[in-house]
Amino acid sequence: MVWLIYLFSSGSKSFHNATRTLRHYISKICTIGLGNLVPLLLLVLIMSDIVSGDSIRNKLIAITGLSMIFGGIMKKIIIILRADNLRGIEMDVQIFNKHNSSFDGISS
Repeated sequence: MVWLIYLFSSGSKSFHNATRTLRHYISKICTIGLGNLVPLLLLVLIMSDIVSGDSIRNKLIAITGLSMIFGGIMKKIIIILRADNLRGIEMDVQIFNKHNSSFDGISS
């Protein structure tokens, strides 16, 4: 629910463009469906008496945890890689000159 509020919270054009990929239906299915709704439904199943047998219940608990982890990973992947807001890393590095034991540009 909080994820949906975040996605539709701002009406600005720059926010809308930055979150376009996050609002795509496949992104919603992966993050909201598999990461939030499936675990919630499985927990309701586990808590109710519909599921009998410890082995089935344990498997459902494992599937619930894995789907929560998968949903969280998908949110991070979509935010970092798919939002198209990646920038290159720039470093201001001075190179050590072996010949005169000084940094380039600085005389000894």
